[in-house]
Amino acid sequence: MRKAICVFSLLLLSSLGAFAQTTPKVEVFAGYSLQHARPEGALEGANSSGWDASVNYNLRSWLGVKADFSGYYCCLAQREHNILFGPQVTLRHEHHDIFFHALVGVSHGTGDNFPEDTVPAWAVGAGLDVRPFHSDRFSLRVAQLDYLGTHYAEFAQHHFRYSGGFVFRFGSK
Repeated sequence: MRKAICVFSLLLLSSLGAFAQTTPKVEVFAGYSLQHARPEGALEGANSSGWDASVNYNLRSWLGVKADFSGYYCCLAQREHNILFGPQVTLRHEHHDIFFHALVGVSHGTGDNFPEDTVPAWAVGAGLDVRPFHSDRFSLRVAQLDYLGTHYAEFAQHHFRYSGGFVFRFGSK
């Protein structure tokens, strides 16, 4: 009986690496985000703290469709919310995933010193998800770095944003 338990335990432990190789059907991210905005022609920009959340539906092990939602809050009651969609390419490894995306959508901004407006927005970026303990259901998003472009009040804005947090993985392909 003791040998059977040892053999079963070894088989179970050796199969854990195979689970890490599976492609999830859906990946849900939620976390903190820092955005540095710089209007066109401005010498300096401003930092805004906020949140970023996304859902990525994997069509293939390397290709998914992503919906990204974010909100940033700054001085003078300025708020910006973005809704972006597009493809995501993921390079999957045993302990981590590297991804690249190109997204388009809208940005909605409000503030005390400018009128409320909704404008087109786009983002390109990349990120790194690390799977602690070879987990197939949970990842840490160490970094998602994006260049986000908007066009408020006849001026183009050039945003750099960093996001980090938790990724929950559901289903398998």
